[in-house]
Amino acid sequence: MAYRNLMLTMLIGGLWHGANWTFVVWGLYHGVLVVAGRFTRPLWSLLHRVARMEQRPHLFAALGLARTFLLVSAGWIFFRASSIHSAGGIFQQIAADWRSFLTPERLLEEFARIGWQTRDTIVIVLAVLTLEIGDTVGLRFSLRHWLAERPAAVRWCGYYLLIVAILMFGQFGGPPFIYFQF
Repeated sequence: MAYRNLMLTMLIGGLWHGANWTFVVWGLYHGVLVVAGRFTRPLWSLLHRVARMEQRPHLFAALGLARTFLLVSAGWIFFRASSIHSAGGIFQQIAADWRSFLTPERLLEEFARIGWQTRDTIVIVLAVLTLEIGDTVGLRFSLRHWLAERPAAVRWCGYYLLIVAILMFGQFGGPPFIYFQF
């Protein structure tokens, strides 16, 4: 009963995004992922214990994060594709030519094709690296407590630097937010 309700909820979420078969498939795909995630949770727990991942919890978490990222990213192909046929073509291209697709030059070409500039890509990569480093550092000590111990001037300098970075590197033109297109 719960699995059926999860599938229906995700299907309705897909239909809410648009009246195209790609959105229906996107919703069903995510419904399958949610149900499969709940259904296989005991299996992952057993794998965690058998592989002695208690000694390497960050590795197990990173593997789960990578798995989730890849599966959800595959779903976004359906969301952005104009038809089921074009989504299938994208999957075929990825499967047939995945090595050449993962080169930095090819990724920059693809980003340029959709309107991203090299600068935007570099900013995104730096932002992700900063977040990852911050998360790793946060595992060793509480960033919240560390900031609380600093004078207010240090915190406000950080806030202003963040605002300046957003103003310098933010993309304020370009295509509208995806939900404004409906």
